[in-house]
Amino acid sequence: MTLFTEFLALAFSAFFPVQTGPELVQLEVAGESRSFLIANQKPGDQPAPVVFAFHGKGGNGRAQRAKFDIDRQWPEAIVLYPNGLKRKAPLYDPRGEKSGWTVEANEENQDIKFFDAMLAWLRSNRKIDESRITVTGHSNGGFFSYVLGATRGKTLAGIAPSSATGARFASQIDGLPLFHLAGKEDELVSYRMQSLTINSVLSQRNLSETKPQVDGLVSRYGTGANRVVLYVHEGGHTPPKEGVPPLVEFLKSCKKG
Repeated sequence: MTLFTEFLALAFSAFFPVQTGPELVQLEVAGESRSFLIANQKPGDQPAPVVFAFHGKGGNGRAQRAKFDIDRQWPEAIVLYPNGLKRKAPLYDPRGEKSGWTVEANEENQDIKFFDAMLAWLRSNRKIDESRITVTGHSNGGFFSYVLGATRGKTLAGIAPSSATGARFASQIDGLPLFHLAGKEDELVSYRMQSLTINSVLSQRNLSETKPQVDGLVSRYGTGANRVVLYVHEGGHTPPKEGVPPLVEFLKSCKKG
């Protein structure tokens, strides 16, 4: 490479930075080998918001990134796409043959320990905004988002489950902003069950009788840390692409006061 071509390459990279893919990070957690993809931020950047995006049963971090594309829609945030291990799910995977997340809200949960380890890694290796840590997840990952809301709510600024339920955690996530994305024709997690979760949360927050602000498929209840945002579409278990931008906008709005 001549000096002239080297100069051109440097000039081009300055004005048109190359977009690299997410980095794979591996950790040892409670005797298990765990991994996650991390996108956007490099060491030395300014403190940034953090999003953990959990995949559904049988999925992985790369597939979750392809579905929800959060890091491209919010390039200022650090986005983690964790990889689950084979876990039992009583209704959908009783033998534990597919990757996923344990949805028990107790300190023995290996996946909660994994979340803690990822957060500890971030605190040691990246600059993060501690007031803007959020989680989202689809299906089994959405269940796990509710679990983290119930067990790590003091750390989180908001949760955004998709195609999931979590009615039993309504009181434990009180005071934590919630975005719930649901499909009326969901063939795996029925809309009836998701409605039970939504109604439980609204009742817990004394929002059942509140008239929501409606904007298309988005309904907003309450304000501040008590708020609930719903995106209800006419489709099935897989959310439409149009549902992701409102979810990301919600995550952007979450900040612990």
